[in-house]
Amino acid sequence: MASMAHAIAVDYTANLTSSATNLAVSTVGLISLMLSVFNFAPIDESLPGGYLTFRLGIAINQYEDMGAGGDHPDVRLWTEQGDFTGIYTAEGMKPKTGYLHDGEIGDLIIPQNNIYNDMPTYALLSANNNGICIAYVQIAGADGPDLAWVGNWGRTCQKEWYHSGIVIGGKALECTWIDKNGDHDTTGLQVHFPDFRYSGEGYDRDAEYLCTHPPSLSFRTEPDPKTVIFYTPGKRSSPPKRGSTLRARSEPAPVFTDQRLIKSNLTIHTASSLCESTTSRGPDFVSLPEGRFCDMETKKLWPICASPQEGDCFDNEAHDVRLVGSVGKRDGPVALMKNYTRVTHWE
Repeated sequence: MASMAHAIAVDYTANLTSSATNLAVSTVGLISLMLSVFNFAPIDESLPGGYLTFRLGIAINQYEDMGAGGDHPDVRLWTEQGDFTGIYTAEGMKPKTGYLHDGEIGDLIIPQNNIYNDMPTYALLSANNNGICIAYVQIAGADGPDLAWVGNWGRTCQKEWYHSGIVIGGKALECTWIDKNGDHDTTGLQVHFPDFRYSGEGYDRDAEYLCTHPPSLSFRTEPDPKTVIFYTPGKRSSPPKRGSTLRARSEPAPVFTDQRLIKSNLTIHTASSLCESTTSRGPDFVSLPEGRFCDMETKKLWPICASPQEGDCFDNEAHDVRLVGSVGKRDGPVALMKNYTRVTHWE
């Protein structure tokens, strides 16, 4: 169990030189990513003492076939003091309980082994095979307030992200990818929940701080992460050197071909934002309010065809791109076939 519960104490109270760029987010934009803004559905808190519910909102999973789901991540929890409190592992779970499908909300009941009954404030999610894109995570228990984090932070921190069909309090979430088998860069996600609970005047965090301070938020890249980095105010120490079993990936994640199509009626979703982002990953996307289609493999943006005679546009009925004069010698539109195997509608 010790290897599962290891915490690295690091003092991050000193000023650090940030290598992040273009992470400027307005105060209003930052507040919009905080827990207090979202009206999360209540979690049943009737659990006996010593148990809590860890809720996962999955926007989309890594596509492999029509029956594929995304594996639950392993979840490890620690208190504010760095004491390990509990673990959930997906190993050995049957597909019915070990998988999450697109748009599914999964509740994990995790027994707590901390003698002080302190609510955990740190969580580490370690990906398993068949990547998942996390729209939000939420904790509730008998011994403390609800804590949550939203997947919009993946985009904010320039990590791999996608739109989400999950709507909370009238707001459509985005999601952050985690994966074990190499299709995506991030193998694990560490969150310090109190840093994402807006407390009003005096709140002193900004996007650059949260994206570049590993105790607050860490997008892990080593295989099967099992350690957490936590704040130790007033104490300065360095993380131990990590062995070869914790190598970060040296190559970027491959571009995967996804034969699904997402059509969204949600006004907050735009095809252009996906095409313009170098870190967005996922199926081809149609924004009906925007009237645009993003080919996610090429990151090319197309308008939706307004008439059968129009070319250089996406045919929203035939689900292919009609080109004029760029392919072949025939007169009229020429179809660039997409061959989607599944079309999903977000309303």
